[in-house]
Amino acid sequence: MYIAFDTIELRSACEDENAARARLCEGADEFLAAFADVASADFVADLPPNVLALDGDMKTFRMKFGVGEAVFALNHAKPPHDANSGLDLTLVNRLRVVGIETND
Repeated sequence: MYIAFDTIELRSACEDENAARARLCEGADEFLAAFADVASADFVADLPPNVLALDGDMKTFRMKFGVGEAVFALNHAKPPHDANSGLDLTLVNRLRVVGIETND
């Protein structure tokens, strides 16, 4: 998966354990494990549905973890569609992290 980030702070929280702990405290381990699953997948369709859920707008995904969720947006210049003009998750391999939301 090709993953981009909206801000340097988001990149740090996703790629640096200390930054993740500072931002998410006890939720950091679960977040980092789930993010690693997303990053290591070739395509969104390779992930179990409980890891990354597509929002109703068909443009954003949510990755839930213990204390919140990370929000990803499609990062394709032209999103891949299937024969029925729906989003083809077997070809989605570019995401952008646009936020990390906590439940507090």
